[in-house]
Order: sequence, then C-alpha cells, then structure tokens
Amino acid sequence: MPEAVSTTTNTGDSGRYLAQGKLRGCAHLYFEHGPVYRKRQGDFLPDANLTLAEVVKLAAVIRSTYRADQYAVDQTSGEHWWDTYVAYALNAGILEPDEFTDFSRPATRGEMAGILERALPDYEMYSDFYISPPDVENPSVFKPETKYNSSISTLYSLGIVQGCDAQGNYHADWNITRAEAAAVVVRLTLPDRRLPPPVTQNS
Repeated sequence: MPEAVSTTTNTGDSGRYLAQGKLRGCAHLYFEHGPVYRKRQGDFLPDANLTLAEVVKLAAVIRSTYRADQYAVDQTSGEHWWDTYVAYALNAGILEPDEFTDFSRPATRGEMAGILERALPDYEMYSDFYISPPDVENPSVFKPETKYNSSISTLYSLGIVQGCDAQGNYHADWNITRAEAAAVVVRLTLPDRRLPPPVTQNS
C-alpha cells in the first residue's frame, strides 16, 4: 500500500515553503486523480509498470506547481494525450530533444530519476553530502541508464529514491512500478516524508 500522505504544515523559508501547500495538493491529486492512480475502474495496480508518458506528466505537473506558472494543459492539441506534457517538458529542459521516441513503453528506474530530478528547482537540490547506491557508484557493466547516474545519486542523497535489493543497489535498468513511483512522488513533493540520510542508514 502507498504510504499515507501527511497533512501537517511547514513554515519557514518562503522560497521553499510557499509552494508547499500546492505540492501537498499535488501529492494528494497524484493518488486521487493522477496518471498512475487509476488504470482500470479505480484499481491502483501497484505492480504494473509506469510508462514514460506517465513519468513525463508527473514531472511536468510537479515543475509547473513549483513555479506556479499556470501552464494550460491541452490534451486535445496532439495525437496522444501526453503530447502537451512532452511539449512542456521539452520547453522546460526536463527532456532533451530526441531523448525518447516511444512514450508508451515502460519507464526504467534510471529514466524516472533522470526526468523527475530535472523537474526540481535548485533550492530543493541541496544536500549536506553526496552518496550513491553501490551499483551506481561502482557500475560493473555499462548500460544506457548510466547516463542517469548523477540524477540517481542526487535523489538518493536527498532521500527521495532508495535501493531495491538487500545490497542497496538501485538497478537503473529495471522497470519502475506504479507503487514505487507513488512512494518517490510523495517523497519528492513532501520533504518531511523523505528517507533518513543514507549515510546514517549504513553507519
């Protein structure tokens, strides 16, 4: 089951917390109306794969919410429902031109980290340390997902993503499930729900 979303309120630095209420709403909408909540007749389907299109939509909504840019979504403007989000992501630098050609396919854990990390504002990227999962710090075999190692390490250091086996490896080339994505989005949009520093976990 996805972790319940906290409804507590933060105060402090206006640049960081001005959007906090909206981001809490974003996390709530993720579960209630978001692209990965209902797959068929209200089912969450936690073990199903998340598609690249769904990851891009999440990233676009999160970035737009942080920036309060009131981006007008028009799902009728292209051939696919995700075209409007892809256009926004390209314009915002969340996606690189020709980075992907098939947005209907499952997204990998590495791709998700790369896309969502680019959606965060600079003030959310600070960490007192920089640490990587074992298989990202010392990759044994080069794979295309290696291009996302920096993003994985950033989100790992911030307590947004974590390893997915007993050794703490991230497995960037594995598909990301809807349940895993739900946990990541909650931690990304709600800083008080993030994981303890990995250094503390491994000490």
